Amino acid sequence: CLDHCPVPPELAKHSFGAEKGQGIACEGYVRIPRPGGIKRGWVKEYMVICDFKLFLYEISPDKGLASQEIQQVVDMRDDDFTAAAVLPSDVIHANKKDIPCIFRVTTSEMNPPGSQHQILLLANSEKDKENWLVALKNLHMILRSKNL
Repeated sequence: CLDHCPVPPELAKHSFGAEKGQGIACEGYVRIPRPGGIKRGWVKEYMVICDFKLFLYEISPDKGLASQEIQQVVDMRDDDFTAAAVLPSDVIHANKKDIPCIFRVTTSEMNPPGSQHQILLLANSEKDKENWLVALKNLHMILRSKNL
């Protein structure tokens, strides 16, 4: 876990703690739209859900491994945080076979009041998408129930 996210050393020895949402809940490869949108294709990244945050890491093109540099961080404690599957009308430029594997994470972080930031994510399969969504929704429920 220390390689992926800033977990205090005393907690890093333990696996994911569902009660507190600490540690790595889920990790794996996803794709995000290239700059310019879905029409331009997708870029592979490594995503880690850890300590109520989503960490997205670039993949090194020459090695095919996640780099140590964090590309993006999304805090699930954001009041407007949601994670949901998309509709075909949400991703009109996506390949039809990809649509069942696409989901969206929405936050309001660092945006003007009333506006939202959305990240589209393409999982490797429908099953992977469901696993990501279940992990995100379960952690979000823990956050809300514990007022963390």
